[in-house]
Amino acid sequence: MKINRVNYYKGPSLYSLKPSICIELDIEDLEYRSSDLLPGFTESLLACLSDVELATCRSYQEKFSERLKHGILMGSILEHLTIIIQQAAGIDVSSSKILMTNTTGIYDVIYEYKESHSGIYAFNAALDLVNGLINNQNPVQLKEYIENTARLYRTYKLNPSTEVIYNAAEQALIPVERMNPKRLRLGTGAKQKYVDGTITSETTNISVENASNRQSTKDLLGLAQLPVPDGIIVNTIEEIFSGADYLGFPLVIKPLDRRLGKTITNIKDRQELFNVVNCQDPQIKTYLLERHYTGNDFRLLIIDGKMAAASHRVAPFIIGNGKSTIQQLIEIENTNPLRGEGPYTPMSKIPLDQSMTCFLEKSELSLQSVPTKGQVIQVMGDIHIETGGQAIDVTDQVHPSIRNLGITAAKTIGLDIAGVDIICKDVSNPLDEIVICDVHANPNIRMHQYPSEGKPRDVGRAIVDYLFPNRQDAVIPVIAMIGGNGDNHTTRLLRYFLDKDDIRVGLMFKEHSFKSKPKSDRDLGSILSNPFVDLAVIELNADNILGEGLPFSNCDIGIISRYSTNERMKYLITEVVIETGACILNAQDVHIEELSRAAKAETIVISSNEENPFIDRAISSGRAAWFVDNDSWIIYTKERTHRRFLPLQSITNEADEQTVEYVLQALAAAHRQGVSLEQLREKMMRFNRQQSSESNRAKSVYKMVEVPKELQGIPQAAPSKKLFL
Repeated sequence: MKINRVNYYKGPSLYSLKPSICIELDIEDLEYRSSDLLPGFTESLLACLSDVELATCRSYQEKFSERLKHGILMGSILEHLTIIIQQAAGIDVSSSKILMTNTTGIYDVIYEYKESHSGIYAFNAALDLVNGLINNQNPVQLKEYIENTARLYRTYKLNPSTEVIYNAAEQALIPVERMNPKRLRLGTGAKQKYVDGTITSETTNISVENASNRQSTKDLLGLAQLPVPDGIIVNTIEEIFSGADYLGFPLVIKPLDRRLGKTITNIKDRQELFNVVNCQDPQIKTYLLERHYTGNDFRLLIIDGKMAAASHRVAPFIIGNGKSTIQQLIEIENTNPLRGEGPYTPMSKIPLDQSMTCFLEKSELSLQSVPTKGQVIQVMGDIHIETGGQAIDVTDQVHPSIRNLGITAAKTIGLDIAGVDIICKDVSNPLDEIVICDVHANPNIRMHQYPSEGKPRDVGRAIVDYLFPNRQDAVIPVIAMIGGNGDNHTTRLLRYFLDKDDIRVGLMFKEHSFKSKPKSDRDLGSILSNPFVDLAVIELNADNILGEGLPFSNCDIGIISRYSTNERMKYLITEVVIETGACILNAQDVHIEELSRAAKAETIVISSNEENPFIDRAISSGRAAWFVDNDSWIIYTKERTHRRFLPLQSITNEADEQTVEYVLQALAAAHRQGVSLEQLREKMMRFNRQQSSESNRAKSVYKMVEVPKELQGIPQAAPSKKLFL
């Protein structure tokens, strides 16, 4: 078996509404050989799967193992194995299917993926495994394939904070696109914004710089009369010891530039201080030495001037049993199911590294030391969850005075999203013996979303809601049309209807893309990613959808032309129109009955002929419809009220049925988008007044939507208004 072609669909496609990979698979001479016809194959494969929880076949609700015994074709085996490998690697996927093609032995295998590198590797691993078993080779152990898949996923996936925001945006139906492992683009067109970790496009550069330098942070907080620890800047070991003598032990030491290292607390004497500095990264030249304050460590998450969450942070520790070494106790603790490698576990595994060795040396301990039974040993000098620390949610316990202190600190630094670290004995008591030890730009939000103990806080959604209070604040309206040859007349005519001074309309059809002023790329996604577009009109065709899927997850209005020959594409559009949107259907479409039932949104019917049962049905039910009556007038009806729009003759004298439908589709979409009947009528009449003769008016619709010769070949440089003159 071999792979002929791979397609990645980041959004909805003909196969799935979820991100999917489509493999064109050639099963060669295995076309008619199912698993039960291959001696020993099923037993060998089940042996490989013995340590993996088996997936259930979605089609027949039988376990994969049971289907293998009854006989299953090779393509279907690969489909299910790919899902099993991803699931076993900790990747949340479930959807898959296999489709026959028009060529014998060639199948399309479609399966869900979260990250492309691990997604395609999982299929190749399944293919290697099956080919090896068929050829009686000794294949790589399935466990190794799973570990490699997990490693690739961890390497290339979004970082924890970014992934939390990504998932929250998807749940809010806000378009979100991954730019790199840290950066996302949320929203579309002129409304788009970016996040990089938890730094947003609303975060100022100066505020990030304020937070990056710890002394600048302290200075600003001090000027605002906020409590900060006493401390001095030191560069050499001599200055460090001199500063220690001045401040007195216990001490805290941290790199002045927070990007170079973490804080070490509760340093008790000169020897311990020397050991700590000796273990630091040699590139650190300047430190901030501060007096250590006794108390508990808390992190307040501030979003847009509000406290969204609070955590009590605890450094990693072990409890002795009188027999095991510290290293053995850490290894036991790392088997805790709450600890893991991924971002969704409440705690990370405790790393056995040099920084731990240095920290233990402060207490004259080593990894081979054996604590007494019940003895609690702190094994790391910091409380970060990335190094095994715990985060206990205390959001509901924070006293209003402390909450306001955190909000003021974030505002003082200038951050819209900030992590404010404080030391105090009890966060539920009013301001008393409290100090702000740090303010972070780009705070990690994993501790709040997945706490070790306490109530999870949906801070990802809080960030999304801050950036976009409503979905309308995030997305520009998208009108999408699926049609056949010549149907770009509708999209161009619609562009003419929607054009006005305060709305910049982006138009994408089969050959070109246009928008009001700036230049544009020619791919479908470019219109939605362009910050100068306020509304997008996109014409889709078979090549676009088959090769790339849809460039959006949802649209506001879907126009489904009866001249589209692909029935599946029509149904796809009905699925992605939002419930508050509208599907515009042709009453003469042979599939209108099924499309009407499939649509979740309002349906608006158009017809060039009044004598149509679906027009009658729309009128009787009070739904909106556009049609040409027996007197050759264009009629708009809704709630059983008919409104005469314009006589058909005022648009064209020689209108064939298809041309009339182009006009009706454009009128229906423009009116549903908010253009009034009076405005539409005035636009049509204004255009007609520009015509100098009856013969010119006869071809007015075609002239309106035709690209002038002088603009052909340079569509990207053309001001869009000239397209319709």
